[in-house]
Amino acid sequence: NDVEVTECGEYVFEYTVKVGACEKASQVTINFYDDPVIDMQDDAEVCLEEFPYVIDVTYAVACDYPATATWQVPEGIVMDGNTITEVPGCGEYTLFYEVVNGPCSATASVTLSFFDKPQVFVQEDDEICGLEYVLDGSFEVSCAHEDFTAGWSLVSGPGTATITLNQVEVSECGEYVFAYAAYNGFKTCEASENVTINFYDVPVIEMQDNDEVCLEDLPYDLTASFTVGCDYPATATWTLFDGPGSVELDGNSITSVEYCGIYTFEYFVQNGPCEASTTVQIAFYDKPQVFVQEDDEICGLEYV
Repeated sequence: NDVEVTECGEYVFEYTVKVGACEKASQVTINFYDDPVIDMQDDAEVCLEEFPYVIDVTYAVACDYPATATWQVPEGIVMDGNTITEVPGCGEYTLFYEVVNGPCSATASVTLSFFDKPQVFVQEDDEICGLEYVLDGSFEVSCAHEDFTAGWSLVSGPGTATITLNQVEVSECGEYVFAYAAYNGFKTCEASENVTINFYDVPVIEMQDNDEVCLEDLPYDLTASFTVGCDYPATATWTLFDGPGSVELDGNSITSVEYCGIYTFEYFVQNGPCEASTTVQIAFYDKPQVFVQEDDEICGLEYV
């Protein structure tokens, strides 16, 4: 009663019984199905930013009556056909694909590792006096890829920058833009934020020598200048630092002095967070008052 066919399909068999002159036959239909052959993609890593994600899977059957395919997935995963439209979060998930072809069936599985895009946080824009600065950047990520990296890089600036972890040293003053990037295994799972840092230099002041002035020569102009490599802009002011009385200043010009004597003036330069100052002493003298007797006459050639 055993039968073996060469290929799958629908077969009709007849069973005949003959007794003397009598004969009786009956037929039966047997469908022979084949096991589905599933071609499943390799296990994969996926950035959640790449959704929806299509699983690459196909199956083949020689005799389709018809074959049906279904997915068995972990709770929280939503699928539309072979497309994953939603997962409950990052992590590793194994999905099972079953094909039923009549009484035959086959199963294959694929493991997908989902990674999230990091959140990146950086400080506000800032300024500093000098060429060194400590940058402040951080990240949050739920599922870190084995190739996860995070760090700073120079985006733009007038010079070069040497970066060691969060410590940066630039080659010259100016405005620099730095990027803090967190890379979680994929370009689509990379996040970055920029911050602008202005590096200022200390002003170099050239000041006049100490001087002596007659009050009759007022106004008197104080003389000083400064140089900066990076001007954002620098501002300079004159103020009375010390002296026996008050003075009136109009910019760098001394227009009046209350009393004669030695006065100290400060020249202060502010260049962003950098500052420099120096002083000069000016000695003011008053014009003498002269008193003489009235006109007189004397007999002789000598007079007191």
